[in-house]
Amino acid sequence: MNNEEQQTKQECRTLKKGAEHIKRQRMFESRSNEIKEGLIDEDTFARHRLTYSNNHLKENLLKSCKKNIDTHIQNLKIYKGNKAHGIFLIEYNEEIALSMAEVISVSDVNHGEPQIFDHYVFSKDKDMLQLLNDYNEEIEFFIVSTKFNGTEVIKVRDIPNIIDSLPYEYIVASNYGEVETEAWVKE
Repeated sequence: MNNEEQQTKQECRTLKKGAEHIKRQRMFESRSNEIKEGLIDEDTFARHRLTYSNNHLKENLLKSCKKNIDTHIQNLKIYKGNKAHGIFLIEYNEEIALSMAEVISVSDVNHGEPQIFDHYVFSKDKDMLQLLNDYNEEIEFFIVSTKFNGTEVIKVRDIPNIIDSLPYEYIVASNYGEVETEAWVKE
């Protein structure tokens, strides 16, 4: 197969994926229109569109956490109040900007299906846990509050045990693209 044939084949694949996207988009809009027609005038309609760029990377999240924890520690040093418990609370509302999946090798076939998350989980990422463990003398608890997936509370001194209990590495990837949702509220 020459270069021109390969390029044509690639363009067809791209067009097919684009056509599939357009088909899904039309189905979404069709179903949405059916629902809207069934609503009464007092109902409120809202459309939300979230766009994630490829700037949502694990490396950027690690850098941001390190920077914020360092600032927290510096402020803690000048704080005159009660320092009995070192707690670092983070509100992470971009959890669906990253996905995670277990990396399972062929030798792990008996393990079954890999665990896949459509969101980022701090307590499953060994790199994040190691970063937090570096602050085990200053921080007792690391608490993550998320919009969709509840709250994670990580006892920092237990991080070495948590890391040892994770049998596999997780790969973290950006959910690059756009998520569109619609909502109706009865008033």
